[in-house]
Amino acid sequence: MCTVNGWDKSLMLGGRARVPLDAMRRRHVGETHKSAGLTVDQVRAVMRAYISVRFDLTWQQQWRVAFGIGLCTMFKTLARYDDLRQLRYDATHFTRTDIMIELLVVTRKNNQEHSTRVSIARAADRREFGVYDALVLGHELFGGHGFIMPHVDAAGLVHRERPMEYDDFVRFLRHGLVYATGMSEEEAGRYAGHSARSGAGTAAAQSGLQPHQICHLAGVKDINWLVGYMRESIGDRLRASWAVGL
Repeated sequence: MCTVNGWDKSLMLGGRARVPLDAMRRRHVGETHKSAGLTVDQVRAVMRAYISVRFDLTWQQQWRVAFGIGLCTMFKTLARYDDLRQLRYDATHFTRTDIMIELLVVTRKNNQEHSTRVSIARAADRREFGVYDALVLGHELFGGHGFIMPHVDAAGLVHRERPMEYDDFVRFLRHGLVYATGMSEEEAGRYAGHSARSGAGTAAAQSGLQPHQICHLAGVKDINWLVGYMRESIGDRLRASWAVGL
């Protein structure tokens, strides 16, 4: 702040100038710096537990459906939370055909593509309920507009014109994992905003998808991105060590 604004750095040592710094430290004191990666089975469990419309409730009361759709979409598109919170059901952002859905991501961070579309293919087995079907359901339930991961207030009401904040997303994610998979709250505390991106990247690599294809799916130009997001790299590290000899 001092460098950008040309202020004397001593101004940050006391008084009101420290308030925003102290507030930021408190907010991130318990932050998970390297979150665990979600698995396909964990995301599927949340989908099954959450994405079921209750006809005795209004669309605004269907917060479980809204969150479940948002999470599985995040995983399917290898999205970080900054990407997910941009995804919308509106016609300018949401394009559906019989075989796929395309979603617009307006901006991406760092050395990545800008204003790009991510694709969700329909399951080859039409009897299988997949992310494509979840998005079709959400599009109809929430009136074809608003955020795919909407804000949910303290009363459990969905506000589709406002995206969910990051802290709320992490809280909903951890609660969902405990509820849907039976894991402990302590174990669920290892999951955070990058869990879907790292877990989906790992799953894609394990399936045999080539690195450049994974990067294209994630909207990333630099292939070195995979090194940071692949959580199960211990095998590669061991093989590299053995290859050196001695």
